[in-house]
Amino acid sequence: MTDQDSVSAFSSLVSFPIVGVGASAGGLEALEQFFDHIPADLGMAFVVVQHLSPDFKSHMDELLSRHTTMEVCRAEDGMPVRPNAIYLIPRQERHDDFWRLPSSFRTLGGQ
Repeated sequence: MTDQDSVSAFSSLVSFPIVGVGASAGGLEALEQFFDHIPADLGMAFVVVQHLSPDFKSHMDELLSRHTTMEVCRAEDGMPVRPNAIYLIPRQERHDDFWRLPSSFRTLGGQ
């Protein structure tokens, strides 16, 4: 299965938009401002990818929670993706200069 086939198969399971938001290590303020202005009930899931040092202990979930009423959590293997939530990609999910969600990261109600 090609990457495009995987995207197409995943897209057929999703009934709501999943928005990817990227930021460099200095992007916290921009993320805070972004979520300050995003309504919590848009019906979208947000996946935040931030470039951090492997040795850095991130408190991004706590910090972003101060700027939204959406649930903010660290993405975990097998975790369902829900609308109106923010998922933080853990740094160990980095593979060769691109980010990939674990294959079992699925939508609520998806297989």
